[in-house]
Amino acid sequence: MANTNSPFGLRLLQRQNDATPSFGLNMDPAKIAQDNATQIAKGDLCVRLNTGYVTAAVAAIADTAAAKSAIIGVFMGCQYLSISQGKRVVSPFWPGGADTIQDADCQFIPLSGFPNARFVAQALSTSFAFADIGLNVNIAYAAPTIYGSWAKSGLTLDASTLLANVNLPFRLVGLWSQYAPTGQPGTDDASNYNWGVVEFNGMNETGI
Repeated sequence: MANTNSPFGLRLLQRQNDATPSFGLNMDPAKIAQDNATQIAKGDLCVRLNTGYVTAAVAAIADTAAAKSAIIGVFMGCQYLSISQGKRVVSPFWPGGADTIQDADCQFIPLSGFPNARFVAQALSTSFAFADIGLNVNIAYAAPTIYGSWAKSGLTLDASTLLANVNLPFRLVGLWSQYAPTGQPGTDDASNYNWGVVEFNGMNETGI
């Protein structure tokens, strides 16, 4: 069955050793600036700015060591003081800065210092092939879609960027078809929009 184009961002799959992820998702000191108008959904890639705040990576990661080193993790949610609700709320997405007058606490899966988490994500368009396993790959960004109290990430993996390049942020370590039963979404490796399994390239490996 052909895949559908329905991005969902980076979804945590497992630890590299197949163990259940054991890291905590407590609030990190990372902050989202109160006036940050960029919407951020669960599954978006987070980067640190030179202001000290964090935000979503809204484009492919530049081909430099500095750009990759700014990546801190995969967004999972936030807490902020909501003006409209008159209370502090926990949200699976950052709606932009219009509803708060305080900086938000950012919750994320850490990538720096924890490079062995594996994620699954949809290919931007061109499909991943089995022979691509071992190459490094970049993200492709699209703004999230907000559905009331829920949001869906538009982030995908751009198979056209597959290279043996140390500065690319992720390494393709498998295809979703190796994990899920045939016929499930993302498992048709002969059509566009299949899903890849990746790890953060925190060790600056070149790729095969």
